[in-house]
Amino acid sequence: APKGGGRHTIMLQQATSAPGSRTWTDFDSTPAALDFFTGGYEKELRKLNPASAQLTYTVADLHTYVDSLHDLSMLVADPQTKQYAPKGKDFIKSQLMMRIKQAAK
Repeated sequence: APKGGGRHTIMLQQATSAPGSRTWTDFDSTPAALDFFTGGYEKELRKLNPASAQLTYTVADLHTYVDSLHDLSMLVADPQTKQYAPKGKDFIKSQLMMRIKQAAK
């Protein structure tokens, strides 16, 4: 595993049912993937609220955004099996909640 115990993570996103909206991005760790995803959400909020000096949102807002995507999943490396474990929206939502709680401390 990379330094810091991170597990290589591949995030797969599909914004709409159109195959052309599929993207994937890889990261050294799951937290890095979650931070990237949250950053993308914040960019969308900025587009929708260009006059706002400060963005505010709740975990529920972030979860609604996750659910609004046609597909969102992660493949997380498991050093024991040397394979990638597929993780769906529920896993991603719970991980996002933990990241936000950590950031609030």
